[in-house]
Amino acid sequence: MMKAVKKRWHLMMLVALILSPVAFLKHQSLTVVSAATPPPAITSFTGDVWTYPKCSRPSLERYLQVPYIGRNDSNVNPIVAHGSSLDKVTSVTISTSGYVASIASKTATQLKLDIRAASVGEYPQPASTPTLVFSYGNGTSFSKQISPGIIPTLTQDNQAWGQCTWYAAGIARLTHNQSFIKGYSSGVMPSGDPANPGFPQVGSILMTYEKHMSYVETNTKTGQVTNSDGSTTTTYTLTGSQYNGDCKGSKSPFSTTMTVKRSRGGAYTILTLPKVIYTIDRVKQ
Repeated sequence: MMKAVKKRWHLMMLVALILSPVAFLKHQSLTVVSAATPPPAITSFTGDVWTYPKCSRPSLERYLQVPYIGRNDSNVNPIVAHGSSLDKVTSVTISTSGYVASIASKTATQLKLDIRAASVGEYPQPASTPTLVFSYGNGTSFSKQISPGIIPTLTQDNQAWGQCTWYAAGIARLTHNQSFIKGYSSGVMPSGDPANPGFPQVGSILMTYEKHMSYVETNTKTGQVTNSDGSTTTTYTLTGSQYNGDCKGSKSPFSTTMTVKRSRGGAYTILTLPKVIYTIDRVKQ
């Protein structure tokens, strides 16, 4: 009898042990914890790299080019941020004065950024390691620097900040409500005839083909003599400004002279061509 009772008791204990985990799970509420969405992160930036090797400020090499606000003829490609969860980003700002930034388009791995110089002029200057602040979620943000920097550019790989072409053919003319010139090909041969397009005037560009450009700000008749054959010799003094005459992206003034002979019959001959770094061989009005 006692053996039967013990056997029954052991059997009941065994059943209880088997059923207890089931009973425990039955009376517990199960909580499923999902993995948190990772925050946006940027690993790198790409864009049009400034690598002009001939004559420029060395510290600006490898800067990413950015266009000017209001100008869509620069053919400068947008800067692209690469990373993860970037489709969560809602806005971007740039901490450097003189620049503006916005998001042009986005995917999970790329942000196409519209970063521009906020005004067309000598300023802003290139910015070293500017900081971008990216916002996402409810008031959450993170920052990332563009290294080594950004440089304002009028036309890709050509008229970047500090170049002679950027200033004389671009910034100087645009700030004086003149047409924007993209290169040297539009210039004509210098002329001593004030009615000829090749005669340097205020607002003209003085060019030495594929070497240098400068911007004329004054043209003053500083001397005139009448020769024994009835011709006249006139001296003009030209002054103005230029960038990169020192191959370091600096601005500097210039002063040069042009001597012109006019025959009794009215034909003009340039006796002395103006010179700004190099002898001038083209003029653009």
